Amino acid sequence: MDMSAKLKCPVDGGELERIAFQGIEVDVCKKCGGIWFDRGELDDVMREAAAQPQSVARLDPKAGAAARPTPHRELVCPRCQKPMIPEVFGKVSSIELDRCPQCSGQWADGGELFALVEYLHDPGESQRMQKLGEAIARTIKKREALKDFAELGRQGRQRVMLGSLFLPKIILPLGTSVGIARFPLVTLGLVLFNILVYVLQATSGDMTGTFVTFGLVPARITAGQGIWGVFTHMFLHGGVFHLLGNMLFLWIFARAIEDTLGRWKFLGTYLLLGLLAGLVFFLLNLDSALPAVGASGAISGVMGAFFIFYPYSTIPTFVIQTVLHIPAWLYLGVWIFFQLLYYWIASSMGGCSCVAFSAHIGGFFAGVILAWLFKKEERKR
Repeated sequence: MDMSAKLKCPVDGGELERIAFQGIEVDVCKKCGGIWFDRGELDDVMREAAAQPQSVARLDPKAGAAARPTPHRELVCPRCQKPMIPEVFGKVSSIELDRCPQCSGQWADGGELFALVEYLHDPGESQRMQKLGEAIARTIKKREALKDFAELGRQGRQRVMLGSLFLPKIILPLGTSVGIARFPLVTLGLVLFNILVYVLQATSGDMTGTFVTFGLVPARITAGQGIWGVFTHMFLHGGVFHLLGNMLFLWIFARAIEDTLGRWKFLGTYLLLGLLAGLVFFLLNLDSALPAVGASGAISGVMGAFFIFYPYSTIPTFVIQTVLHIPAWLYLGVWIFFQLLYYWIASSMGGCSCVAFSAHIGGFFAGVILAWLFKKEERKR
């Protein structure tokens, strides 16, 4: 790909002019005011503009006077000539940029760069936090009222989603048939620690601030902030039902894995699985400003390990009004199938799911791989 070639404006076809801003070169259309950012250039410009937001006015010809173009337009990437996808920057802003799925370049219409810098760096921090808080509140509400999640089933997929979303409410695991030789001290400690953290965050009076500071916020991490969120997010929860559901699955599946691996090895494995699950979520949602919280990624990893260690054990499961003893390979196989299905539906709709399915998937398969390696190592002894 020739990065020095002259590019054409995707809006009016005019030739883009190469302009330098704080040592960063971007392509600007003098006619419509649009700006083309090759991969990573927008982040560089945003960092340079952090100290002086008004400085981008000389780069953005229509600063302060953004006008939205005709809706439902289809722009073509000026770099690789592929159709671009409109995306709301940071998920919670009101500014829509166009991104090329092939080269990851981004197009900002005239005035949008200036509006974006003002949005992110305006001294009115409380207004931004309020918007983020509203987005988080909507997410938590959707987690606890699953019927709202059916919005992802628009355009013909509604019935598929509605039929499967209620499964967690009526299909509930009650335990496993695996015998435990040692008291699950680490598992109990993790459950109690998660409960303690939730009590502290609930009584702090600033749930939003806690989520932003200690949750996994990909947009902050890509900007070099809040990197610890990849670890700390696994001990935060968005509500009582979120916490109780996760702790139930942790208690059911983790006891056997702790007994199999030993306490210290299990603790290290659990924390590693949470990190890997968070890393997968981060890599698949680099521009998301919505915090991800919860232990479900690590717990999914434990379930993946259970799938390898005890595939032929049974899981007593409450199904509507009956308790069925379902083989673990079938129960967990169906569970990961639905995680993949949900993720595919959310991704194909181009929206942001209120559940971190990518973390569930990443954690589960990380658990499968680690458990397989552990078993392989055991056979060599």
